[in-house]
Amino acid sequence: MSGYRLRPQNWHRSQDVAQEATNISYDETSRRATFKFAQEISSSKQAVLEIEFTGIMNNNMAGFYRSKYKPAVELSKSVPKEGNDHLMFSTQFESCSAREAFPCFDEPNLKASFDFSIEIPKDLVALSNMPEKEVKDSKKGLKLLAWAFGDLEYVEEFTKRKYNGKPMPVRVYTTKGLKEQARFGLKNANEVVDYFSEVRSTQLAVVFWQ
Repeated sequence: MSGYRLRPQNWHRSQDVAQEATNISYDETSRRATFKFAQEISSSKQAVLEIEFTGIMNNNMAGFYRSKYKPAVELSKSVPKEGNDHLMFSTQFESCSAREAFPCFDEPNLKASFDFSIEIPKDLVALSNMPEKEVKDSKKGLKLLAWAFGDLEYVEEFTKRKYNGKPMPVRVYTTKGLKEQARFGLKNANEVVDYFSEVRSTQLAVVFWQ
């Protein structure tokens, strides 16, 4: 299983009987974690793997990273600061940096779908490259993969083309106080979504994350 700068602490495999890994090793060169179990694990059509791990919010614009900026207006109270700079957080997973955010099979020929939850303060905004499934006022929040959060605001327009019978909203987000600078990008985003949907001859919305 791929992982980089992550430290798996335990792994359970749930089938008939759950068991914990007896040994966890990590190869820095291949960026792979290996888990060994006392009992042989038989093949199964359905199984659950539970991994507890810790990771790093880095400054390298890869995996799950943080970005510094100077605000244009007064920000929400929960926005973290470092000196005179404020921080927001986002992800960059291409081409093989998802392993820097969480343990996964991070290979181009291994495609998977994810439900992901993230917990943030109420006065911040969470973004995803896919529609949110659910928002809860509890320890579990948005269901996401590829995410960003911070003190953000947006401008919005709707596509000219209809998707499933109605125009699709398109938004461009900025840090607070700068949303009017996103108007040009918003105009182009609408046109790009419609163009690629026509090229692909599909009624499904094309999702972009930039």
